[in-house]
This record gives sequence, C-alpha cells and structure tokens, in this order.
Amino acid sequence: PVASPQITADSLILATVPPGVLTGPVRVINASGTGTSAEDFFAPPWITSVSQSSGQVGNLLALTGTNFLGTTEVFFGPEPGKLNSVTGTEIILQVTTNARSGPLTLLAPGGSFAFWADSVPISAGTISSGTTQLRVNGGATVALSGTTWSTMLPGDVVSQQVTLQNVGDVSTTVTALTTGSFGPLLVHTKKGACGAVISGTSSTVSATTLGTFTGGESSVACVQVTLPATVPNSVQGTSQSLTVTFTGTTGT
Repeated sequence: PVASPQITADSLILATVPPGVLTGPVRVINASGTGTSAEDFFAPPWITSVSQSSGQVGNLLALTGTNFLGTTEVFFGPEPGKLNSVTGTEIILQVTTNARSGPLTLLAPGGSFAFWADSVPISAGTISSGTTQLRVNGGATVALSGTTWSTMLPGDVVSQQVTLQNVGDVSTTVTALTTGSFGPLLVHTKKGACGAVISGTSSTVSATTLGTFTGGESSVACVQVTLPATVPNSVQGTSQSLTVTFTGTTGT
C-alpha cells in the first residue's frame, strides 16, 4: 500500500511508489468501494541471482528476480542475448555467438537492471590530513584499509574510523573535502565513531564541517564511502583514486 497519497482533485491522485513494489494493476480503495486499473503498473526489474557466471554459445542461463514481465531484451556486456522464456520472477536466456564478458543487463517496461559479477567490483582511495596542524592516525596520510574497499558492489556502504589530532595549541574548525576520480562514489564524514549510516551532502560535492577541535584534542572520525545501488555499467571493475582531505582552519 501507498502511505499518505495526495488527492488533488476528484479525478486525480498523486502517490509515491513504495519500496518493494511489484508489477500489477493499481487499486484505489475508498468508502464507495474498490477501483482497479485496466492496465498494469510496471515496477523496476531486479535481478537477485544468475544460474552461472560463464557459459558457452548455446548454453541456457536462468535469471531469478522480480518484475520481469514484459522484458524485451537482455544483453551480455554490450551484445544482445536470446530470450527463451519470461515470467514475473524468472528469465531463461541463451548465450549467443557475439556474447561478451560484462554485466548482464535486461530491459523491461519498468526500466533496466544490470547484474554485476562479484569478481569485478570497484575499489577506493586515500585519506589525507591536509594541514600541518592536523594528524590523521598519527601521520599525514593513511590508505583506506581492509578488503571491503576493494570489493564494493552497487548498494554497498563501507566505513573506516580514523583518529584526528589537532597538534596545535589553539582551537581549529575541521572540514573534509573529497577530490580525485571518485566517479559515482559518495563520501560522508563525521566527528565521532562509525555507527549508523551518515546522511547529508557528500563531501565529493562540497566540504563537510566536522566541528571544532580544541588545542591538543584527539578524536575519532568516520569516513563512509557509498556506491549507489544504480550506477553505470562502465564503472564495474574500476579503481576510483579519491582523496579525503581534512583541513583545520583557525579563527582570527
């Protein structure tokens, strides 16, 4: 069901598509009864699994997911595959002669969806202190560590906690700005330990203010990198050389 639809006129209702919506007719219920649309509403397709990650020409693959009805095309990389059968939750397709390595992409009335192979995710960059009066983990720079940074798939959110120290003797306001070839990645930062997902404007767009560090203060900070669920197929298998720079500014 849709939460809080906006009724703008006796003949017009505005409603936000809810998460997890499935393809099917639209129903409107009021005190007078129930009205059902003559045509289906097509929800975005979603692939949850593929029966095998490789195959020979002529092999059949099974795609499992939701909202497949009406699918017109499937691609192996840039080349089309052959559709054998389509239901709402399963597609059987055939590997064609011109099939290429790359994401499996399907086109349906509700939109398109690309299924990424787990073996070719993207990876990310470096954290820098940026100014002489700041230290990050005791030094000037620190690499983003851990395997999570080199195995990011669409929808992943990964975080790293660092320690920032104001080695000066006066208070400084600390900001964070992300530069480099960060592609579709979103980078959020905050003063304090990592925990809940950090929201707000990404530091790839504008500098994020973490707050004031008094002279000699040392505090943990969280760097959160997000690969949005919907990203271009061309991003798959790339390395994004981003740099998150923390800068301290002392007031006059």
